Amino acid sequence: MSANSFWRKAEAYHFWMLAQRQLYEGQFEYASRTSLILEEYEDVIGPTQTQSLIAMASYCCRNFSRCSRSLMRLGRLDACMRPKIQHFPNTTTSIFSQHLPAHHSTNKDPGTIQSFVYISSRARIMMMNNVCFASGRQFGTGADSKTCKTCHRRSIPSELQARVACPLCHSVLLS
Repeated sequence: MSANSFWRKAEAYHFWMLAQRQLYEGQFEYASRTSLILEEYEDVIGPTQTQSLIAMASYCCRNFSRCSRSLMRLGRLDACMRPKIQHFPNTTTSIFSQHLPAHHSTNKDPGTIQSFVYISSRARIMMMNNVCFASGRQFGTGADSKTCKTCHRRSIPSELQARVACPLCHSVLLS
């Protein structure tokens, strides 16, 4: 196995845990965006877990359109991969009988949080170089960032807060 494959797996689980933490902390918009990054790592995390997390985070941030797409993907999985949820059809019916599959943002300033929702998979791969590993946020190519000397992943300095270590490999970040 190559070193890149190990870093790829580390990235996948890093974003998985980051999205889970954001979801449990009530940062639903961030959790939804971070969970969408995981679609690029479905070969590592698995489509059932990835789409389940995307559906949950999207539901919590009231992005019913994205939630609907993830639930449809879950429904199309093979029987062996399909979640073992007995009430799956009832759950989707109850959600979408109350809410149209559309995005109702709870974010007051939509310019502060960018989402991968409507971006093609190919464009998403190109933007992975501009993802903050501390928060999952996307930043521009000319934006201020700190690069880890060990894993070469970038983070937005304000998102690092008081951290002295890289969020991915935990090496000390030099000023």
